Amino acid sequence: MKKRTLFLTIILLSIKAYSQDQKKIDFLENKLIRFEADKKTKGYKATPLIDSTKALILSALSKEYWNSNLDKSLNYAQQCLLLSEKIGFKVGIGSAYNNMGMISMNKGNYEEALKYHQKSLNISKEINNKDGIATSKHNIGIVFNHQGKFTEAINNYKQALIIEEESGDSLSIAYSYTCIGVAYMDEENYNEALNNYLKAKIFYEAIGDKGTAFIYNNIGMIYQKQNKYDEALTSFFSSLKISEEIGDKRMVSYTYNNIAEVYSAQGNYPEALKNCLQSLKIKEEIGDKYGIAYSDNTMGMIYKNQKKYEDALKYEQKGLSLAKEIGSKDLEKDINKNIEEINSLMKK
Repeated sequence: MKKRTLFLTIILLSIKAYSQDQKKIDFLENKLIRFEADKKTKGYKATPLIDSTKALILSALSKEYWNSNLDKSLNYAQQCLLLSEKIGFKVGIGSAYNNMGMISMNKGNYEEALKYHQKSLNISKEINNKDGIATSKHNIGIVFNHQGKFTEAINNYKQALIIEEESGDSLSIAYSYTCIGVAYMDEENYNEALNNYLKAKIFYEAIGDKGTAFIYNNIGMIYQKQNKYDEALTSFFSSLKISEEIGDKRMVSYTYNNIAEVYSAQGNYPEALKNCLQSLKIKEEIGDKYGIAYSDNTMGMIYKNQKKYEDALKYEQKGLSLAKEIGSKDLEKDINKNIEEINSLMKK
């Protein structure tokens, strides 16, 4: 089975500090309440332009729910879009489309995600918002990576990197190196992947950012591919610790899945099942359809390795159905290949 690093959006999203922070959510919701009260007090003196502040609060709330509650995230994004269109606030419109693109991507709806990100990019170009352009280039790259279009992904990431190096934004520079590393990793160019991950790690550590969780995770995946299982587990557990500290449920769920795969490769099936089920539980909680399908596939492979073929097929069929539903051709192909293998083994 080909391992898809960027179904961690993943978790690339958590690197940009968009994991759920309940204190920040409470702050933003209270800020929204205070805004409405202040606007009511001003009455006729409140101009339409003042609603641009509300639009930005709604956008920020949408981002806070990217990795934990996609329905809430979409609701806030839609409110932001409607309000921004009403008052002609293009920054808010672009931000709303960006949020919708993130939500669609996290649900595995890649064509829809590209549509929203292209709309956001067009608006950022129109108003010469360089930060917005870089953000959209990143996000378009992520979608291309999901679709297996690695050259297109890398090109978009490098275009974003040029803008970030001009501005000296260390976090965004680290993020770009991380994205490029992911694309090279999916191409199975592990030397280039490690080179870019280590560049990213230098920037993350310099600014004290938790993006190191993603770096540790992907370095662990490289060790896993090289059958260095102890080193892989060490990296995954380092990633898990950081992800739990910052409350990034999506990153936590994928790391559990990776740990399960290593235990399965080592023949430790009880631990493999335990960790994969934990991964599935979290993905179901946050509505990550791609992740659920991927973990169903992992469950199937664990049972296949135990020669429990009926259990394996049950999970593989469940994952296949979901992969078809979200239009993930790469995952559908992987699962069909595994089903074919299991059916062949059952005939022996």
